Amino acid sequence: MFVRDKALNGGNEFMYYMSMFQFKTYEDYLNQAGMLKGPTLIKPEGLPEGYKFVKGNIQPPTVANKDKYEKEVKAEAKGKAAHFKKIEWKEIGEINLEFANGKDNLRMQVSYKINKDKPNSEYRYYTPEDYDAETVKKFPDLARNTLVWSDEDHVYNITTNPGNPLTKEEMIKLAEEAVKK
Repeated sequence: MFVRDKALNGGNEFMYYMSMFQFKTYEDYLNQAGMLKGPTLIKPEGLPEGYKFVKGNIQPPTVANKDKYEKEVKAEAKGKAAHFKKIEWKEIGEINLEFANGKDNLRMQVSYKINKDKPNSEYRYYTPEDYDAETVKKFPDLARNTLVWSDEDHVYNITTNPGNPLTKEEMIKLAEEAVKK
């Protein structure tokens, strides 16, 4: 939505009302992901026995297309105080999947890469101990075992809860199976 008077919109010209696809079954996720452009996360075959799909979502490519969307909406809003446009999207912006086995969980994510620096296919691994206590207090979700890598357009990560028995090496094997382009 475009709002000509920024004072009416917290100092911003644009406001996004995002509707994402949310899934309770892995099959529903795969069906929708198969209709969109971009990399798809898949359940790795090497995922230890007992892990079940908990939830997933696919978010719109707002970050990737922000300038384009805003230019289109602003052009259509010429002479109007406010203008709303529904944008149909056919590519992923972000995918989040979660699998669990009792108290242990594994989350997988792919998101559009904001800064287009060089791809970094090298795996980087972090544990909760790699963050200072103040950061973990402010951002408790960082207190996870995290494996990160990227390609030219996307950043990928796999995270597990602290105490999860999956090792860095096992997470790397899962990462090698988790992305379908």
